This record gives sequence, C-alpha cells and structure tokens, in this order.
Amino acid sequence: MRFRGEPVTGVIVSGRLAPLPNQGQRQELTVLADSTELRMIDLDNVTALKLTDARS
Repeated sequence: MRFRGEPVTGVIVSGRLAPLPNQGQRQELTVLADSTELRMIDLDNVTALKLTDARS
C-alpha cells in the first residue's frame, strides 16, 4: 500500500466507515504494519493497494 507517498506493508486488522460531522463518511483501515505499529489509514490518502493471500 502507498499511503501519503510512503509504502506501508502489514496485515489488515479491520475496516470501517467512519462518520463525519457533515453527515458524510470516510473509509478507514486499521493495519498492523510490519514495523509493529498499529496504524489507522484513511483510504482517501491511499494511492495504491495490493492485497495478497499470505497462505500462498
């Protein structure tokens, strides 16, 4: 995944639609990054996303 121009790799923990004050919503992922950080990522700022199956 590229988030704000930086690569981020890890495992998706969860995803959600977060409410905004003006009745809108934004899509967020919670990712456990390979650096062991737990990160909340707003998908509006993601420029690329590649999903792979860890079992393969």
